[in-house]
Amino acid sequence: MKKFCLFIVLVTITFLANAKVLRVSNVSGSSAPYTNYSDAERDAVDGDTIMFEGSATPYCAERDTLRINKRVTIKGPGYFLVSNEISNENGAVAEFSHIRLSVDGITISGVVANKMLIATSNNVVVRNHIGDVIFGYNTTKNVIHQNYIRRGLGLFTSYPKDDAILPSYIQITNNIFTGSSRFEYIDYATIKNNTFTTSRANTFGCFCVSNTTYENNLGSGFAFDENNGCICLNNLKLDDVSPYAGFSTDNDVYEIDINVNGGIYGAFAGEDPYVLSGVPVGPIIEDIELPASVERGKDLNVNVKIGISQ
Repeated sequence: MKKFCLFIVLVTITFLANAKVLRVSNVSGSSAPYTNYSDAERDAVDGDTIMFEGSATPYCAERDTLRINKRVTIKGPGYFLVSNEISNENGAVAEFSHIRLSVDGITISGVVANKMLIATSNNVVVRNHIGDVIFGYNTTKNVIHQNYIRRGLGLFTSYPKDDAILPSYIQITNNIFTGSSRFEYIDYATIKNNTFTTSRANTFGCFCVSNTTYENNLGSGFAFDENNGCICLNNLKLDDVSPYAGFSTDNDVYEIDINVNGGIYGAFAGEDPYVLSGVPVGPIIEDIELPASVERGKDLNVNVKIGISQ
């Protein structure tokens, strides 16, 4: 399941006018050209990638919000990197308190956030370690895929206005939910191939969910119903005693799931299974070395340590 390798390559840097990768690091001594997101976003255009390096210091302090105001791709290094033996180094993550998606069309992966606030539509939130996923009114067609979510998912407020248009047409697939929270105030969603690790005493439930399909989900602590136009198809609820007691990483969940899912149920099944440690698709820069100067007319050779995820 790890599908991850590290190697050293020698490359010649070239820049494409229509697609840039802007590196951000708040680690002292890093060669990244940006130390914070705001400066990188200022120089970015729609379609660019902003890549965060792992750091022991959060990029967004407690209760602060990182606001993403351009249609960019955000990438971090992933999570549980040492525990899952993906990195033998410090396994530092790109950590944030709150992240707010403020324009349509953002893709974000490989980060750790206490809250992911989605105020817009047509965004992809994939392979992140998140506390809560929270939507704004009238948001639609967002994708929540392959994430490790510690609590739940729902509307900005638990008391919507009577004429409010609820978040709708959300794809919630192949995630691991570890807490005892719930889905709330969503409409026309697809909730498929998720794993719920809560015990029967701490049920993950649904509140004011309508016109939603629950399919091929796995766990011992979920409570779905078929009220308000909802449909339950082929979900596997485990015994009263949760087999997930004592787990600590997504790899622990994998070891349990593979014994019961039969290739059908839960986060590690389906057409696009959960990927351990949330390592984003494509190359991740682990380290970079470049000369302090180069003679005019000579090539600039850069040693880059890259991780590749599929």
